[in-house]
Amino acid sequence: MKINEITSGARIDYVEGKITKLGKSWKYNDQDIVRATLCDDTGNVKISLWGKHSQKFSNDDCICIRDATEKMVSGEKNIVVYDASIAEKIQKQITCKTDITNKIKISKIKDIQEPKINVNVKGKISEKKLGEVNGKKGKQFRAQAKLCDETGVIGITLWDDDAKKYGDGDCISVEDGYAHELYGVINFSAGQHGTVEKIIEDIVCVDQKNEIKFTKITDLKFDEQNTNVQGKLIIAKVTHGPGDPRLEGTLCDDTGSIPVHLWRANATKFSNGSNIQIVSGMVTVLGQPVLSEGNFGTVSLIEKNIDCKELPNKTEFKPAETSVI
Repeated sequence: MKINEITSGARIDYVEGKITKLGKSWKYNDQDIVRATLCDDTGNVKISLWGKHSQKFSNDDCICIRDATEKMVSGEKNIVVYDASIAEKIQKQITCKTDITNKIKISKIKDIQEPKINVNVKGKISEKKLGEVNGKKGKQFRAQAKLCDETGVIGITLWDDDAKKYGDGDCISVEDGYAHELYGVINFSAGQHGTVEKIIEDIVCVDQKNEIKFTKITDLKFDEQNTNVQGKLIIAKVTHGPGDPRLEGTLCDDTGSIPVHLWRANATKFSNGSNIQIVSGMVTVLGQPVLSEGNFGTVSLIEKNIDCKELPNKTEFKPAETSVI
């Protein structure tokens, strides 16, 4: 059977192909599972290798599969290779169809606005922060970074080898990743099923193509995300513990003012009266609207001197009007 002959729900008596895009192992009901792509000269299909088959193969291995089943996973054809199935390496060179990569739908970052699975994206890494956390597998490496393309920027989480392997300026391709909400902002990750690869394509990011547009404080809205603001920082206090350092204060410009919280290194980086800009920040409502750098924003000094409008403590924020149906 050729890969392009596989139909939904079909029993796979015998199929050959080359393994590519081998993912990371994960567990389901105490069984190890690895997802990969199997390709031949007619096309490609996802495969799930269970149990004893999950650790047998590497990328570019040519294999044969017997007694398996096609089961759709998230709308894609997928060959499920259980323990009872047969999967073996074969001494054969299999040439894959040259347009495999052209069949993969690549999402633009600006279009990733809500949680979803099976997302393929390309982008450039910046502002990577590497650390260690206690995860599902015990102590794990985790990196938080930004991923950008010519349409936008999104936060990305990289784990374990991927967290150490890729750094600022690297252009990567992520297949079968997923978007989820993290601290009120959409974040992207390869997750358990996805694969991350470095690509030679030079991706020009939106910030490199366009001048950053800044929002006046009086124009900020409730629950605003990925907002850029400039203002003068008035510090009320800096708390050093327990937990991460936190600055509490006010940011003001010529239109108004808003409470501001800065975290970690940003909490101790600036002095009272500093003129700063927050890029990709967010407004959250903690009894009142509060501006912060969020999980993926940046804060830096600017040379321009900002004159603040003389106001009471803060700008009045009004929820957006809603029509009654």
